[in-house]
Amino acid sequence: MTQVAILGWYGSPNIGDEAELAAILAHLAAWPRPPRVVVFSTQPGRTRAQYRSYPGGLAVLPRNPLAPAALRTLRGSRLLILGGGGLIQDQTSIYNLPLFTLFGLLARGLGCPLQWWGVGVEPLVTPLGRAQARLLVRLAAPGGVSVRDANSRRLLVRAGVPAPAVRVSADPASATPPAAWATVRPLLPAAGDLESGRPWIAFCLRDLPNNPRGSGPGYLLPVAAQKKVGLAGQHTQAHARRAEAFYALLAQAADHLIATHGARVLFLPFWWGRDDQIAALVRGQMRHADQTVALDGALTPAQARAILGRMDLVVAVRLHALIFGAAAGVPGIGFSYAQKIRAFMQRTGQGARVLDLQHLTWPALQATLDQAWAGRVSARPALLAQAAILQAAVAQDAAVAARLSCGQRLVP
Repeated sequence: MTQVAILGWYGSPNIGDEAELAAILAHLAAWPRPPRVVVFSTQPGRTRAQYRSYPGGLAVLPRNPLAPAALRTLRGSRLLILGGGGLIQDQTSIYNLPLFTLFGLLARGLGCPLQWWGVGVEPLVTPLGRAQARLLVRLAAPGGVSVRDANSRRLLVRAGVPAPAVRVSADPASATPPAAWATVRPLLPAAGDLESGRPWIAFCLRDLPNNPRGSGPGYLLPVAAQKKVGLAGQHTQAHARRAEAFYALLAQAADHLIATHGARVLFLPFWWGRDDQIAALVRGQMRHADQTVALDGALTPAQARAILGRMDLVVAVRLHALIFGAAAGVPGIGFSYAQKIRAFMQRTGQGARVLDLQHLTWPALQATLDQAWAGRVSARPALLAQAAILQAAVAQDAAVAARLSCGQRLVP
């Protein structure tokens, strides 16, 4: 039986990362003979429990490339998939890229082809980071490098990667199917209201990152360690003031949508245990908090996709909330804390609804809210057409994986 290994940022409660893995597994499961899959995960137990129904057989290992089990896996696999997510960046920590680079080197040495599947690229701020990005492209099978947006491709080209070596595809999560509504309805405390015809708007929030961007003592530590010792910049006074002002504007936005447009607001966390805390901060500042609902507990990607598909508008700091909304023809308003937000919104014809956090004001936010609300119905056909294009791109990546796993050489 063919064996395929998958490497990404899996195992956390982040719906977006898990949606990428779920979409890749769904495409592999659709092959005439689904391959056996080995997933490298940050929390193997969580990943094993979540995807145990995969039909080809699934094993999960820690993301330790030097472990004997990992080496055996690479030696016995026909393909290593670098699967989605903003994996290619070095602005937050010096430790981000070496893991993926080492996996790529070992895969090459053990005869296992490497494929990039809709990977995201964010700023490469150091010579070492740019060198590792170039190396990871060279290590991939010819024709096997796809990124999720044109900006990712531009960043690789700036790092010295030949433009023809990189194909623009889509984030794998673009192909996430919605869960059956009957399985989702019990999770919603206001499901009856959601089905009544009253307009609903989802707020999908997160904390505001304040990364060291390639310098300072925090850069020499993994991101998790930066936060523990207070070197990630999360607790600086200036950043705290920016975050406080942003959350106040979000509360004002939710109140405005409720009072002006008669909507109700659903706070949907994409990372349970983090995003729900930000939602609580925002709701605590609202005048009309009684017209809001906060989901209590973690969701699967398919469940989140189904809920967002029933919204009239999505206001999000989370990329994958915007992706799920667009897949259902629901327009979004995004906040560009990272380049991936603007890249996705521009690609789906929503570039005018991306707000720059560095210069965010209430008049600009209010105008964007009202314009998005007024155009929410007319925007639907164009969004659905763009979603179909993205889903076709994900299917093309699946076809590339099928050919590579069979040993076929691709034309770059």
